[in-house]
Amino acid sequence: MKVKKVLFIFVILIMITTILGCKISTKTVQVPQKEDPANEQPINNSPVAEEKKEENRTGEYNRFDRISGFAGSVEELSMVGEIDDQLILAYTPQGVSKKALLMLVNPDTLSVEKKLELKGDFEYCDIKFAGDKLIVLLKNKIVVINTHLEQLQDVPLPKVIIEKIDRKSSYDEKGTSNIFFGGYDVSKDLTKFVYIDETGVNLVNSIDKSEILLSKTIKFKDYYFIEPKFNTQDKKVIATMVEYGCALGYTLFDIEKGTIKTIDINGAIYPNIFRYDTGMLMVNTHIYDKKNQIDEIKTLYLDFKFGELTEIKLEDTGETGDIIDDSYCFVGQNFASFITYKWDENENANNMFYINRLDLKTLIIEPQIISIKAADTRIIGVLNDGRIVFSYNFNPREKGVCVTKQAKRN
Repeated sequence: MKVKKVLFIFVILIMITTILGCKISTKTVQVPQKEDPANEQPINNSPVAEEKKEENRTGEYNRFDRISGFAGSVEELSMVGEIDDQLILAYTPQGVSKKALLMLVNPDTLSVEKKLELKGDFEYCDIKFAGDKLIVLLKNKIVVINTHLEQLQDVPLPKVIIEKIDRKSSYDEKGTSNIFFGGYDVSKDLTKFVYIDETGVNLVNSIDKSEILLSKTIKFKDYYFIEPKFNTQDKKVIATMVEYGCALGYTLFDIEKGTIKTIDINGAIYPNIFRYDTGMLMVNTHIYDKKNQIDEIKTLYLDFKFGELTEIKLEDTGETGDIIDDSYCFVGQNFASFITYKWDENENANNMFYINRLDLKTLIIEPQIISIKAADTRIIGVLNDGRIVFSYNFNPREKGVCVTKQAKRN
């Protein structure tokens, strides 16, 4: 299922993408600069510990020239899980001529231990880490792969979901779609499916073929759901509530208890890429206070297990005029990381990027553990022990992939 990535979008664009069975996020893919082969420098992939202040970088981390055994662009890499102290990285390049990869990578050496080539039209947020396996969500089926990167099986989608995806579009006199598909997800044991259409959020049991409407769409023309995701050991489902290009909030459905909890936000659509069952972090997101009719900037953490929304105070927010890119934030199993930044309007060479770490147990922030000047910076992933894998690109001759030190828990 192709994911369309956008920033501020009008509702008609959202409707079009969701009809196509797409999920909405805001990933911006950087086009890597080409190097002149004649000017290439020898590659050093031995870890280089950098613990003192460099000209453009500060912090404690091991730096590598690149990921050994991987020749693609790191701008199109993302961590999808961790198994036996190895990173599971997904390479999902744009372009029909490029092939997607899953890779097991040693975080101590940043070398590829194993890789598996994948076929199909999907992106990294369509890859679901399910403990002992990986699940790839496609438009017509599910591909199940074990964590040793051996393809196990193809699982057909329920007929009702395929029929919903394949429906032809129709529009009313105002140009609004009467037919809508807001995405689907599958439980880790492959027995339950959740999907969204114009009726609402629907739960399908693939064993007994039963179907339950978890929540009916209210005032479909103005308010609807998108992007359903199982979480909390598949006991809950979260879906985004959208109105005219803005996220009204999120709805948590407790399948076992049969309860519904709504988390009101009234902000811009946020890149909600859920990799783990832990929660969702929204950094410097714009929240509209209807009562006072003002726009507020807040950093919020939504805990999936308890359904609690907590505001996290940032001492230094950095710039707040942009919707944060999804490569600027990663929520892992025990820790999350996010990037804040400051622009120099007169000189781009003075732009600063700061990598921060959040303990998901205590919600205590380690601010600005890494600072990088002028270079495009992105987070690839966060390990269970708090190590952050990130890349920076100052120019074709000055770039690298780095792994921070482990987090220290009291």
